[in-house]
Amino acid sequence: MKAKLPASGSDALTLRLAQWVADTRFADIPEAVRHHVRRCVVDYLTATIAGAATQPAQVVAGYFAEHDSNRSSTVIGHTIRLSPPNAAVVNGTAAHALDLDDGYTPGGFHPGGPVISATFAAAEALGSTADEIVRAIALGYEIACRLAGSTHPRQRVRGFHNTAIAGVFGAATGVAVLRDLRPLPLANAYGLAGSAAGGLNAYLDEGSDVKRYHAGKAARDGLVSADLAARGLSAPTSVLEAANGYMHAFAGDEFDVEHLVGGLGSEWRMTKTYFKPYPCCRHVHGAVDAALNIRERHNLSAESIESVRVETYAIAAQCDGKEVGHMLDAQMSLPYAIGAALVYGTVGIDQFGPQAMSDPQLQRIMHGSEVVALDGFTKEYPSKRAARVSITASGREYVHVVEHPYGEPENPVSDIDLHAKFRQLVHPILGEERGDMVLAAAWELSDAAALFETLAGPPVADG
Repeated sequence: MKAKLPASGSDALTLRLAQWVADTRFADIPEAVRHHVRRCVVDYLTATIAGAATQPAQVVAGYFAEHDSNRSSTVIGHTIRLSPPNAAVVNGTAAHALDLDDGYTPGGFHPGGPVISATFAAAEALGSTADEIVRAIALGYEIACRLAGSTHPRQRVRGFHNTAIAGVFGAATGVAVLRDLRPLPLANAYGLAGSAAGGLNAYLDEGSDVKRYHAGKAARDGLVSADLAARGLSAPTSVLEAANGYMHAFAGDEFDVEHLVGGLGSEWRMTKTYFKPYPCCRHVHGAVDAALNIRERHNLSAESIESVRVETYAIAAQCDGKEVGHMLDAQMSLPYAIGAALVYGTVGIDQFGPQAMSDPQLQRIMHGSEVVALDGFTKEYPSKRAARVSITASGREYVHVVEHPYGEPENPVSDIDLHAKFRQLVHPILGEERGDMVLAAAWELSDAAALFETLAGPPVADG
């Protein structure tokens, strides 16, 4: 909806959000929201521990380790400790390094990397309790999801990555909650976050590591925004709605006011986040689900497959690249992910490695795939991420339609499956005993010190 709002009175959106966050105590957070926070923490740790050994995360960790002698916050998956801002940027980069992290479909972004990385790093340094951490994550997610959903997909059309621009507000919220900032200092933190917000979708045109860094950058900049506001640095307290503010810059003054502030306290949008079964762009997951369904139901062999046609919504149809020289290229390619699903019968981290990328059968299926945008599916996005997959094999056509990929709130991942994802990816890194200790501490989330203690220390490979 068109919304050019004044910066004062009942339409002062920034202060309205800040007031709600400051007034919301732990007791005000429903148990269902607290449970979802625990799910988010488990999934975040899965992605971050798995992502810590990737080249982008190693580069970022190595850089900040050279320039930081502070040792107050854990860097997950490493032996080093860093200052809270630098631990946040390293952990946020690792969380997004393998495209395994959670997301929010109405906002087209990933909240966990920015929000939990900033919250954990600050909480460890501050000695925060588990209840304070739960409150901080719940409110950080909620603000980030509301802000991202209020502009999507308009900010994407303008070239901005919501994980980087909305994520910084979620990170600032989490840290501000730990510091118990009142409404005006919190609004200042949002003003600072608005100036720190930035991240371009140019990585879509050239597979590159900067996408991973966006989540870490948002975590660090949000944490610093909250800390500077706590020290008295001022910033525009109308940053969202100001004439030259966030909504003008990132969404061209076109944003959904109801998604941003409607139902505050009664409707928790953060409970609608999804969890990923596959380490690739969420826009391709519906088609992968459909391809795996067809392959299993009809016992298709890769050799029998002659062609693949995918009909989906417009943004997903843009993921039609067939040149996959970089891991990110493969993760952002619908034809590649379909090929991996049909060749291997599973889509995991190995399926985006160099051996799979050079598989001739996968290459054949990828290049024999067609991706088409359908108006009907496009109109339904983002309420649905629909895909219809048609596979021709041995002269017969097989079709399957998916409206909501596995992991969406309408097709949710169970707690049991979340735990299984954790064990599958984390046990090879931390070992079974320590991995289960981390899982238990994260799932219970009752003793912050115990959780951080289990996360500290080297992976098995460094032991």
